[in-house]
Amino acid sequence: MKKTPSLSREAYIDMMNSYLSSKNYDKLLECSREAVDACPDFAEAYVAMGLACSELKQHNQAIVAFQKVIAIDPDNVSAYCRMGNACDDLKDYKIAIACYQKAIAIDPNHAEAYYNTGLACYNLHNDSEAMLYYQKAIALNPNFVRAYSNMGNIYCNLKDYKAAIACYQKATAIDPNYAEAYVNIGAAYGALKNYREAIRYYQKAIALEPNLVQAYYNMGLDYGELESYHEAIQCYRKAIAIDPTLGQAYYSMGFEYYNLNDCNEAIRCYKKAIAIDPNHVQAYANMGVAYGTLNDYNEAVRCFQKAIAIDPNYAAAYYNMGFACYNLGNYDETMRCLKKAAQLGLSQAQESLRAVGENW
Repeated sequence: MKKTPSLSREAYIDMMNSYLSSKNYDKLLECSREAVDACPDFAEAYVAMGLACSELKQHNQAIVAFQKVIAIDPDNVSAYCRMGNACDDLKDYKIAIACYQKAIAIDPNHAEAYYNTGLACYNLHNDSEAMLYYQKAIALNPNFVRAYSNMGNIYCNLKDYKAAIACYQKATAIDPNYAEAYVNIGAAYGALKNYREAIRYYQKAIALEPNLVQAYYNMGLDYGELESYHEAIQCYRKAIAIDPTLGQAYYSMGFEYYNLNDCNEAIRCYKKAIAIDPNHVQAYANMGVAYGTLNDYNEAVRCFQKAIAIDPNYAAAYYNMGFACYNLGNYDETMRCLKKAAQLGLSQAQESLRAVGENW
């Protein structure tokens, strides 16, 4: 038997809008359930239920709610798009595309549906299809900032960095406060080895959003390429201050300390990186090099052994361990390591063996 509504539909809508605007999604879900229990054909309540479930990461329930909306209103474009978004959150990209396509069939001028289709195609690694849908979104909405930005990402994947920069710059021309686009421009310039221009764009991003970890980290990499090691270290320190779990920043900072001939500080940084990521193979290998520079060959060998335990095909670790063993007077182990590195294709090891008339 149908329950008699305790409130009018208008009152429920006002209440649901209030919960939605205050981001009280638990209350929104409770209210929407009460509303549909009283009025089973209440499409707006099912929409609210779907939105609440999406925000609460209950994506399967959100899909059911949007299906209810569509059963009541088969031409509800927004419901198809939101159902597609829920499928996207579940990484069910093909079903998401089907939902967006239904939205487009109802409203061929729905730019957001084209954009979301492009995003799902991109997640399926179908860059060419994604590009077409982003272009369609922009044709309908020339100020579609995210579409320009995502086109830039595709061009970066294709290593067409100049085209990527052009797309990101279109995004920033529309929205000068789009910090992420400035970071992406910086990354593209870095890929083109124009490190100073890259740094300039990272600084623009940071001016807009001072806690952009990626901007500080990338800027550190570019200062390192310019051999401005102190500046690089300062950038890594700022990145770590924002995110103390960023092990890669400790690793990169160790690399710069090594470039400054401060092996002890480099080792300290590598140990920090390993504490965060115990399988950081490069940190073990570089720490081995630093110990070797300090003539602590036993510790160097231990580091290289740990690197090889993580990656048995790490040719450079075998090669460097060979020289550490040589300095310890362990010549049989030296030859074993060099031959293993040569077998793994390391040209330096092959040349070293040729120089002493050895095969591998």
